[in-house]
Amino acid sequence: MKLLLTSLFALLSIAANAAWTLDSPTSPTTLTDGNWQLSVSLKNNSLTVTKVTAGVDTLDLTSVENDTGYPVTAFGSSACTSYTAITNLIAPSVTSLGYYSFKACSSLTNVVVSKNITTIGDEAFYNSSSLQRFSPTTLPELTYIGGRAFRLAPIVGDFKLEKIQTINSFAFYETKITSCYAPNTTVLGGYAFAVQKAITNITLSPALKTINSDAMNGCTALKTFYPLNWTNVTYIGNYAFSACLALKGDITAPLLTSVGSQSFSSCASITSFNLPNVKSIASYSFSNCKSATNFVIHSSPTISVAAFYCIAPGANIWWLGDTAPTSISEANFIAHDSSWVTIHVSRGKDKENWQALCTRIPPNLTESDRTQAGAPKEPIIGVLNSNRRNAWITRWSNKDPSILIVR
Repeated sequence: MKLLLTSLFALLSIAANAAWTLDSPTSPTTLTDGNWQLSVSLKNNSLTVTKVTAGVDTLDLTSVENDTGYPVTAFGSSACTSYTAITNLIAPSVTSLGYYSFKACSSLTNVVVSKNITTIGDEAFYNSSSLQRFSPTTLPELTYIGGRAFRLAPIVGDFKLEKIQTINSFAFYETKITSCYAPNTTVLGGYAFAVQKAITNITLSPALKTINSDAMNGCTALKTFYPLNWTNVTYIGNYAFSACLALKGDITAPLLTSVGSQSFSSCASITSFNLPNVKSIASYSFSNCKSATNFVIHSSPTISVAAFYCIAPGANIWWLGDTAPTSISEANFIAHDSSWVTIHVSRGKDKENWQALCTRIPPNLTESDRTQAGAPKEPIIGVLNSNRRNAWITRWSNKDPSILIVR
């Protein structure tokens, strides 16, 4: 019995290390090494795997070109979807991974591809829940990374994606990468880096234009996001930076016209927002921005629930527009310690409508309104002091809003 088992293991070892062969020199054909069996197509002197039909453990394609004369350069769409017997992929000549190519390969832990890979298709490794290593992480030729490419695959490492212009939706959702350097990326898809607990640094193009909903939502360890001077950003979606607790800096976005719901909620380390053309502010936009002392905005027809709730004590909101909002919902314009903040209205424009929103106006201000700590020196238009709103509204006399640019 012992001799039989020894012989069996020997045969298996020989099979596992056997040379790769093609069943036929014409396409389509089968590529096999005695353990693995792959359906392949042959085109332009290279092989594309169209289906993995048999094999266990490590799929090593290193010697295919030497054995057959043709390298394996691609895996087609759904080529290995839900194939749970594969544990490692070593494919040093592969430059393209089709959509769903290794989706839900629950035992796959390690992947090696060519440093010159150009395409990682939609959901290529989606829900490959054991995948920790994808290498190389420096991918200078990668031009496409699909939606959900690594979603729920706990890969680690520092990724460099120098040619990528768009990081699609959910591409790195709930992975464990620690940084992403993508200096030509101008569009971030929804949830692109969301629910990342390990990522600390994201570097994108200075020409960044679009940050879609939830792009960095829940990146609690993110300390650095470049750029923060968004000279070309015209859109930021709901929850885009929500709960980026460690993100530091001053945000400037001169072309941005609206701020979505909870776009910056709980960005507890951001110190200022310079958004001089913003004319629409949704609920909870800046809530719990506990370090933010300056907000420069144009205007907003309404101030929705808790848009400026729990901001920094003594914070200043610089209102550049000509008209007051029609309503200010509860839990607004209040510091996180319940102290007061100041709304500076440019040259006191639309004074009567501002006063219509106030709890008290001159000459009915209280002594406390005028003398408590932090009370403004500017003429007071009125005060908000109800429904969790504690703010002075003042007449700001400067005519040049450029002095407010936060640097």
